[in-house]
Parts: sequence; structure tokens; C-alpha cells
Amino acid sequence: MKIKKIWICVIVILLIGLMSGCSQKVSESDVKFANGKVENMLIALNNDDYNKFTENFSTNSKKAFTKDDMDKQNKIITKKVGNYLENSKKFKEAAEVSQNGKKFIVVIYDVKYKNEPGETLATAAFDDDNKHAVESINISSPKLRKN
Repeated sequence: MKIKKIWICVIVILLIGLMSGCSQKVSESDVKFANGKVENMLIALNNDDYNKFTENFSTNSKKAFTKDDMDKQNKIITKKVGNYLENSKKFKEAAEVSQNGKKFIVVIYDVKYKNEPGETLATAAFDDDNKHAVESINISSPKLRKN
């Protein structure tokens, strides 16, 4: 449970940095590396494929987000909004964010899910290095935000 809280804190910190002006916007062409990684992760969630979902995760993220965590989150997602509609992802925005001396690239996509007519966002944070390992991914929609 402690690791899950850390995972959520990382996402929140990165999103706050993105929205608070402690960031520098980057173009879609600057984050081409993210396109295939995020698409593959969303498809892996549809298929309950933990290994494929986490194949680009950083070591710390893989330790923090277990197969059980994925199964629990995926159950909530599929119950509320259904499956991701493959290749529906559209780039929305991206930014370089610094947090405690560490740099990340946060990329936000508009995505479509079968049972969600409202705006759905997939937000992924990557290490700002040559490998661009995934630090976190978050899916947000009106139905997912409801209890």
C-alpha cells in the first residue's frame, strides 16, 4: 500500500509541475518516442498483459506497480469505461518538468474508451534521458473520477 501511495504522489507531483509553470512545453515531434510506448501500454491493459504493460517502465516503477496493482486498476477502468479503442490516441500536449533536480517529460493524449463519451486523458511521465523509461501513467475521465 505504501508503494501505491508513492506511485500516486509521483503522478500528482508531475501533473502539478506541468500545470504550475515549472515546466517548458515541447512539441509533438520532440516526444515521438512516447507515441508507440503509450499505445502499447493501453493495448496491454486491454489484454491484461502485465509484462507488455511494464516493458518500458523504469526499475523503480516496475517495483512500485505490481501485477496485482495493474489487475485492480484495470478492473476499475474496464468496469467504468470499457476497453481502450486502439489507435484512438491523439496528442494533446507535452512538457519537460523538473522535480527535486530530476527531469521528466510528461505527455498527455486524448484517448477513447468504449463506454466513455467524455474527454479521457492518458498522461505518461518519462525519464528525460536517452531511454525515456516510463515513470508513471494515469488515465482520467469523467466516469473514472466518479466514486
